[in-house]
Amino acid sequence: MRFSQPLQNSGSSHGFTLIELMIVVAIIGILAAISLPNYFKFRQHGLEDMVVSDVRNAGTVEEAHFATYLSYEAFGPATGPTKITLSGGESILISENVTLQGTIGSDGSITITGQHPGATAPISYSSKIGGVIQ
Repeated sequence: MRFSQPLQNSGSSHGFTLIELMIVVAIIGILAAISLPNYFKFRQHGLEDMVVSDVRNAGTVEEAHFATYLSYEAFGPATGPTKITLSGGESILISENVTLQGTIGSDGSITITGQHPGATAPISYSSKIGGVIQ
């Protein structure tokens, strides 16, 4: 007759205890709570910088058009990714999900407005002041 003997603990344990797993989950939760707001803030600033870049580029293209033809050209609204070609052949490239519009004022100046759904406020360029208005 054969008797089975219970397994003996060799003194070493394998795996993690429940408390160890709970501590690791708590640490990961704390790190996520600290880092996620910063991630969203950096992402929003990146989107705003993309709009500023597109508005500045459109302003540069419009100023080059003005230097040749002595007038600005209205365009848009257009949402990227796309390319707008002015009558003189100059191209305005628009990034993904950025909406640009160029409007001519009564004095002949141009105002270029750009926005992105993830940015906080629209960004504008005015030929009157020659720069970007945030």
